[in-house]
Amino acid sequence: MRISNFPIDNIQKLSDLLKKNPELTGLNVTIPYKEQVLKYLDEIDPEAKEIGAVNTIKIYRNSDKLKLKGFNSDVYGFQKSLQPYLTEYHKKALVLGSGGASKSN
Repeated sequence: MRISNFPIDNIQKLSDLLKKNPELTGLNVTIPYKEQVLKYLDEIDPEAKEIGAVNTIKIYRNSDKLKLKGFNSDVYGFQKSLQPYLTEYHKKALVLGSGGASKSN
């Protein structure tokens, strides 16, 4: 597995990036494109759709066709990072910020 950065200054360059890099099987999406990328996806995981942001894209290739499915791992990561500190009586949390985890319920 090769990890590379693909900085783009405009989300509209995503299509060209995918064409020029046929070996890609997935992407991580960072701010400011987590919400903008939604309209470029063929499918969105239900949790990502509820959050309204995607930070991970799985790329499916079939001949010359691409299918892009978006996911959001922010909530999962946030929950897992707190889990060791939670007990049965913890029912609510205050999340400060405007990232993906803060958009979940």
